[in-house]
Amino acid sequence: YVVNVRQYGWRGASPAQYLSVARDVNDRWHPEQVVVVLDGDDLGADPLNRRFPRMRIGRDDAVEIVHAPGENAAPATHHSSTLATLFRIRWQRVLERAPKTVRAWLHAPVEARGPLPEPAMIAAVPRAEVKALARAFGSHLLLVYTADVRVTGGEIADPGEQRLLAACAEQKVRCVSMRPMMLAARRAGYVLRGFSTTTLGVGHLNAMGHQLVGREIWRAIHSESSRISSQVAER
Repeated sequence: YVVNVRQYGWRGASPAQYLSVARDVNDRWHPEQVVVVLDGDDLGADPLNRRFPRMRIGRDDAVEIVHAPGENAAPATHHSSTLATLFRIRWQRVLERAPKTVRAWLHAPVEARGPLPEPAMIAAVPRAEVKALARAFGSHLLLVYTADVRVTGGEIADPGEQRLLAACAEQKVRCVSMRPMMLAARRAGYVLRGFSTTTLGVGHLNAMGHQLVGREIWRAIHSESSRISSQVAER
């Protein structure tokens, strides 16, 4: 079984970035499967008030994207150049490391976190993201939630995860929470986050964590591919 995989992402990428480039991804690659990996930061206030592009949520959970301060919001379906988006993000990373005098000379302040949104707006984030991503990628979409399972705790799904899973069921979007698998791995003696140079159990997935997530992604997409192949054969 041969799979051609293209990893398409950024450091600290948010759902707003994937929505911004969805048309380019679909037109360029015509993917049979699109996997978007989410974590707790993607289901709270961060997509609304952290670095640009940010989301705005309107009526009926409509998502709009704001790419820069002072810019008018555009619908999530509005086409934005992937190259321009990537260039702006990289440029911001350069500015973050530049002296204040250089930033002042360039009239280019570093993007600051916005004010904390209202609780009701934060609660609407998972549902709005699921709807927008489903519209952008259609039935090809698979959402994978990487739960914050540390050395202890994490047995109960957090509110963002609960809302995500409920929205996926409502919108009939394929969704996998890694929490049960991560808890099982911990019981077997494996810690899936953190490295030898960081706090154990905290932060990015380590090699074992990536292996576990990759295994579950393969299981999900292979099952879906087999189902589609079976339907085609029956016809």
